[in-house]
Amino acid sequence: MTTTKAYHRVIWLALAALFLDSSARVADMSAARHSSADVLSIQINVPTAWLLLGDDKMSDVLQQQVRQKLLQAGCHCSMNFLGFADNPADAGYLLTIDLKEWSLDALGYVHCSLAARLKTPKEERDLGVYASATGRWSFDMPPFRLSSAFEYAAEDSIERLSGDIAHSGLLARLPSQS
Repeated sequence: MTTTKAYHRVIWLALAALFLDSSARVADMSAARHSSADVLSIQINVPTAWLLLGDDKMSDVLQQQVRQKLLQAGCHCSMNFLGFADNPADAGYLLTIDLKEWSLDALGYVHCSLAARLKTPKEERDLGVYASATGRWSFDMPPFRLSSAFEYAAEDSIERLSGDIAHSGLLARLPSQS
């Protein structure tokens, strides 16, 4: 009889701990939701036809480059990259990057063009189209070098975009990341 009571006590304690842990997580999520106004949310839109077999390597490469180039340009705010399921309407500061072209032409040049918009709590500004071409590919290079050429072409466009964002002053009210 006592083993049954001890067993029930352990179950109740485990359920109570689980409930307390889940309520703490909900409180953390609501606190994070309230502080989302102090975070630069970044949404990178890649055409769905380019997402072969559900693999989103293009967005991953662009996310790394955007974070690096914004930091180099002097934007030291907290950054949050939005996924497919995230709602961009909840973001106080939202940088939207639409990948328009990322291709290799017959001469071996990799072209990258992207359009960008920045929404702040006070205004929304179309930042324009950023395009670049990189001649990093030749027929005597090993095939794995082609991926580097695509990254360099995107990096040039993102670097110019990041510089324009840093010099615009639109992110001046965001606190620096500590």
